[in-house]
Amino acid sequence: MNCRIVQYSDLTMCTKCHLSWDTNDVSPPVCKNKITKIIFINQKKLQSLMEVIINTAIGYIIAVTAQCYIFPIFNIHIPISDDLKIGLIFTVISIARSYILRRFFNYINCR
Repeated sequence: MNCRIVQYSDLTMCTKCHLSWDTNDVSPPVCKNKITKIIFINQKKLQSLMEVIINTAIGYIIAVTAQCYIFPIFNIHIPISDDLKIGLIFTVISIARSYILRRFFNYINCR
């Protein structure tokens, strides 16, 4: 039986060999059989948005924590409320950027 490759967002997997890898992997594993079909599964807009929000929320927590430690090294001393506001501004920008890029690449891959 031949392999069938399925790409879902940034995950690619073989349905027969059960291998999976990051779509952007420069040296993905080689399927044991002949590849007969590659399928791209379109990610829904709500799924894209939820993934972006969760990813960015984790990034926000890391960024604000890092600011609290890194800013004083550069002699920048601001209240935690300002750290939170700065982080929030960049978080909103990051969510918009990530969502737009994800939908763009989803559009390109699934035409």
